Amino acid sequence: MLGNVANGYLRAERLYGAVRGERDVLLVLLEPGQIGAALLCDGRPVRGALESSAELGHVKIEDGGPACACGGKGCLETFIGWKYLRTRLIDKGRSDLAEAGLEEFWPSTRATYAELRAEALRRIGRAVASVANLVRPRVILLAGSLAKHQETVCAPLEAAIRRETLRPFAEQLEVRTSALGPAAGILGGAALVLEQVFAIPELSSV
Repeated sequence: MLGNVANGYLRAERLYGAVRGERDVLLVLLEPGQIGAALLCDGRPVRGALESSAELGHVKIEDGGPACACGGKGCLETFIGWKYLRTRLIDKGRSDLAEAGLEEFWPSTRATYAELRAEALRRIGRAVASVANLVRPRVILLAGSLAKHQETVCAPLEAAIRRETLRPFAEQLEVRTSALGPAAGILGGAALVLEQVFAIPELSSV
C-alpha cells in the first residue's frame, strides 16, 4: 500500500530530513499515477486501522468519475493515472502525445501536457487542502519521485494547496519538499526494523 510507504517516508524525514523536530506534519507522497499521504499529529503518527490512514489517492473528488482499482468511482488517483490522461490527450486530438507515458508527462514543458498537468495539480491541491483544513498541520511535506520537479510539480501544487486552504491558517502553513529523496523510503524502513526488532525506544514514537 502506498499509505504504508508514506509512513516510512515520514518516519525518515522526521528522523533525518526536512521535518526534524516538527510535531504536526502532512506528508504527500507523489509518484507517477499514484498518491499517498502520512500524518503526524502532536508528535504521533496517525495510522488508523490496518495501517491504512490517509489514503489520499482514494478521496472521492467527482461523482460518477472513472472507475478505480479500489472498486469505487471518482477517486483522485484515477484522474492522475495515465489511462485517464491518455484519453484526454486523444480527445484533444493529440494522439501523438498519448503514447509517451507518465514519466514524460510530469516534467514536460509541452503546452498540451502543461494544461492537463495544471488540471491534475488543482485536483491534488484541493484534496490535500481538504485534509490540511481538517487536521491543521504546521508543515506539508512533498515527497516521492515527482517532488524533484520543482517548476512543473511542486511550485504549482503549493499554489493550488494555498488557494484551497482556509485563511488565516494558510498564512502560517509551510510547504516543504523532501530533503532525502528516494532514500527516505529505505531509511524509514530501516528505522521501523530497529524499532520493532531491536526495540530502540527513541524511535518508537516517530
